[in-house]
Amino acid sequence: MRPSGRMIVLVCLGMAASGVLASCDRAERAAPSVECRALEEQVPDIQITEPAVCGEGPTRMEALAGSVIGTTPRGAWVLLYARDSHGVWHVQPYDDARHVTNFANCGWRNQTHLGQEYAALLVKGGFKYDVAVHARVGALPIDDENVIDYAMAQCAE
Repeated sequence: MRPSGRMIVLVCLGMAASGVLASCDRAERAAPSVECRALEEQVPDIQITEPAVCGEGPTRMEALAGSVIGTTPRGAWVLLYARDSHGVWHVQPYDDARHVTNFANCGWRNQTHLGQEYAALLVKGGFKYDVAVHARVGALPIDDENVIDYAMAQCAE
């Protein structure tokens, strides 16, 4: 479901909705890229630009990165998943630590446990994360009315 109404570019605006999205310190805030400024009224599009390598398990972690192009409501955040070889999707990086860090200039980056496939969901601030419901799932919650957009990517070889 796509949001309607006035929206803003998600460019390091300190949107720490419930501590879920890392805020940017004014001194560290970089100027938004031309692409971000030009896309103020476009429908949001989330992408995974750097999938982590293929693997399994609870011990090894690598970076997973992507971008959000277009506009999104205040308080929106990115929920990451990794799919294991049994087809189960796991919230990343941990069940209780689902926030994305280093969010600036339309990009996001976080650590993930290795998997066979990765997913990034751009969700509204109203998305009610529940560990019991969302931490380990057979199917991603992409039909939730608070999911703005999502992207999936196979692991990097």
